[in-house]
Amino acid sequence: MFSDNCERKNYIIEEQKDWVELWKKAHSRTYRIENSRMVTSAPTPPAVDFKKQMVIAVFQGSRTGSYSIEITRLVRQGNKLTAFVEEKSPGRGCTVMSGLGCPSHMIVTDKSNRDLEFSLKQSTFNCR
Repeated sequence: MFSDNCERKNYIIEEQKDWVELWKKAHSRTYRIENSRMVTSAPTPPAVDFKKQMVIAVFQGSRTGSYSIEITRLVRQGNKLTAFVEEKSPGRGCTVMSGLGCPSHMIVTDKSNRDLEFSLKQSTFNCR
């Protein structure tokens, strides 16, 4: 997903108010047509039961097109929860869009009292 939140940051969201705030920040430039006019319209955030669940979100920061970020897996081990994150960037032979975007990925997972850490893998994909 490309977001409007262009700050490079990871989030752990455990409360509804923080979820609504992050969702609005991530979708602040979402538009729809209303009465023949374009109006700002962030979609409603997906329902999350914060008694049982939490949101983990990663934001890659401002990038030109063709970049991406993804939480690829979660590993629970002892009192630690590791979110494995992969950032992909265009390599040899790739046409890169000139417009700026802010890649992000958000997941809902079971609530955990474990210490969360992020493990980042950066990779490059070639187009030719």
